[in-house]
Amino acid sequence: MAVSPIKSPTKTSALPPFTVPPGWTSNPSSPHYQEEWIGADSEGQIIARSYGLQPGQPVMEDNNGWHTIFLSSNKFYLWGRMNDEVEEFVSQDIREIASSISQSGLRELARKPLI
Repeated sequence: MAVSPIKSPTKTSALPPFTVPPGWTSNPSSPHYQEEWIGADSEGQIIARSYGLQPGQPVMEDNNGWHTIFLSSNKFYLWGRMNDEVEEFVSQDIREIASSISQSGLRELARKPLI
């Protein structure tokens, strides 16, 4: 398992080290992952803005590229790409979020939909 001290491609914000859950990565090989967060008109920043959030910083992505966890204004969010929906995690501890995903996936992790 990889341990990830994430730094932002958009704005430097260090996260505490955490263990990336199986099936997820904090360093995808796809250059698209980083590109979609760089610049105000990138896909990730547009989705964050469309939900009224400040600029986002990618934290980790599932291996299928269907979900991305990102940080905005010191809160963690889940971007579901299938429907371009964003939900706020109830827990704001990345170690707890990653641990919960490791144990039971996303289904048991409390989230609040953003409108």
